Parts: sequence; structure tokens; C-alpha cells
Amino acid sequence: MAARSLLTHTEGEDVRLLVERMVQGTRELMIGMKRDPSFGPVIVFGVGGIFAEAHKDITLGVTPLRDEDIERMLSGIRARALLDDFRGMPRVDRASLVAAGFGEAGEAGAALESELVGTARSSDVTLIGPNCMGLLSTHSRLHAVGFLELRPQPGGLSIISQSGNIGVQLVTRAERRGVGIEKYVSVGNQATTSALDVLDALGDDPQTEATR
Repeated sequence: MAARSLLTHTEGEDVRLLVERMVQGTRELMIGMKRDPSFGPVIVFGVGGIFAEAHKDITLGVTPLRDEDIERMLSGIRARALLDDFRGMPRVDRASLVAAGFGEAGEAGAALESELVGTARSSDVTLIGPNCMGLLSTHSRLHAVGFLELRPQPGGLSIISQSGNIGVQLVTRAERRGVGIEKYVSVGNQATTSALDVLDALGDDPQTEATR
């Protein structure tokens, strides 16, 4: 119902919807992204739920976001008390909003990452990451970048980045300047596949003319 209502406002536009299972909870917060013609991808965070439009309690951040930028956004809403101990509800783990929950998030995350590596190796699957932004290939029309929609024009340049934020910044700048991109790979924690592994593979890639 909500999707159909949104689509009525997009006559003639190429629109795609991603529908996720609703997470049950007592505090409703929202996070989203809009591509601004001047600033590029802009992240919005604020109070969600059915009264989101009435509250209009949001903060905005221009990517790439550092940890301190994210913390500033979390503290910037008027209803920031909802993130603390509130009416018997525990404080929100803000660190978990920044980390992806694997090796960078402590012993429990490291154990989860180790289990993921074991599953990938036993299944003969190449693992990129975890704790990364994903990858894209314009030649193959593959878009596997989480959270943001990157739309660079096709070209011969491929980008490898450990940091998802820095990699996204490079791709978006290339997009604005009309520089064509063939592949973008964010390696994150490099649990099984390192940046050097990706660089070696791109050396044999006929579509890649240069790497950065």
C-alpha cells in the first residue's frame, strides 16, 4: 500500500523501490539517502514512524561520513533522548551503528568473521570484506554497493579502496567530472581477499585500463 502511494508521485520517472522486512521495536528511527545535484549523496537520519512528517526531526550529512560526523548526526535530532536510557528501554549501542559487527567490533565480531571465512572457504566462494561497501562493474552491469546508488559512466578506470567512505568519494567525484569507471571494489576487513589480490586480478582484466 505504501509503495503504491509513493509511486503515484513519480509519473514518468525511472524509480526503483527496495522493500525490507519491518523490524519490531518500540523506538522508530529512519535513515535514508538522497542524491543532491550539488553535493552528491546526502544521508538523512531522524525520527521515523507514521508521524515522521509531522515531527520533521532530522539531521543531514554529506558523504563520505567519518565516525565523528555520524555521532554528530545522532546527537543532532531534538529527540536524541530516545537513543539513551528511556522509560525502561536500554541505551542504544551507538558503536553498533558505525561498525559492521565483524572483526572491527570486538571478540564477538571477530568470532563471527571467522565463521564467515570458514563458510566461504568450505563453499569455494570468494569473499570480499566484510565491513565494506561492496563492489560494482559497469561492463557487467553489476551494482552490489550497499546503502548508496553509484552511477558512474562506463570507462577504463578501476578503483580499489579499503575504506568504503573514501572509495565512494572517489567514485562520486569521478562521476561528477565525467571520468569513466569500470570497477569499484571496497575490501573492508580483507578477511580472505586483500587489496593486493584485487589489484592482481585487475591486472588481467581486459576492461580495466588503469587502477587507483
